[in-house]
Formats: sequence, C-alpha cells, structure tokens
Amino acid sequence: MKAQGLDELLRQALTELEGERDRLVGQIATITTVLNGSGRPHSTQRVSGRRPMSKANRLSVSRRMKAYWSARRKVKAQRTRKATPRAARKAAA
Repeated sequence: MKAQGLDELLRQALTELEGERDRLVGQIATITTVLNGSGRPHSTQRVSGRRPMSKANRLSVSRRMKAYWSARRKVKAQRTRKATPRAARKAAA
C-alpha cells in the first residue's frame, strides 16, 4: 500500500514540476525576445562579416600578395645595401 501512495505522490510532483518548467520556458523566451529587441530569440551562432571566397578568388589574392611582398623585399634589400658602408665599398670595388 505504501508503494502505491508513494508512486501517486511522485507522479503528482512530476506533473507539477513539468508544468512549472513549461511556464519558465515560456517566460525565458519572452524575456529573450524583449532583450534582443526583435521578434526572434537571440542566436548563439556567430555571424561572420566575410563572404566565402571561391578557389579562383583565393588564387588571385595569393598571386597579388606574392607580387606585393616580393616588391617590398626588393625595395628593402636595395635600401639595406645603400645604407651599409661595407656594401658601398663592395659596390665601388
């Protein structure tokens, strides 16, 4: 007899807790909507500002940047040779 009474008590408690959970989920959704300032709940996904690049676009950027850095290295090498006295002596000899 005690087991049936306990069973009934646990079922009643479970029903009440499930009802409270449903009420809380509804309130959380309402608060989230108000905080976001829109009609949809806050997304947990991170939105990237960049659009995906195609393979051809990546190749084009790669070639441009290789040329850019090659030119920068060339200019830096010319400045370095002019600036050092040893390089100037070697060039004069």
